[in-house]
Amino acid sequence: MYGSGTQLLRAYHVEGTRSSIIFEKMGSQGDRWQLADVPIGRIRGEFNLQIGARKSYTAQADIAIDDIKLIGCGIPQTPTSGSCNPNIQFT
Repeated sequence: MYGSGTQLLRAYHVEGTRSSIIFEKMGSQGDRWQLADVPIGRIRGEFNLQIGARKSYTAQADIAIDDIKLIGCGIPQTPTSGSCNPNIQFT
């Protein structure tokens, strides 16, 4: 997100007709890649991840997203371990 006309970048978690903003950045963030970790918690069913961006019509601005990974655990947790398997990855 770089440039004077950069306005907004949002990510939404969508299940059925419900959507929630899970990430938001506003304004220019510089001309370097930035890492963002966005925890969404355990989700039992299907869901969508929607990403939206907005920039000024007349100004020059760049908005880019790269390398999205959804990393998580199977459901339910095993009662004996009490923790998730960090090797399970959804991409």
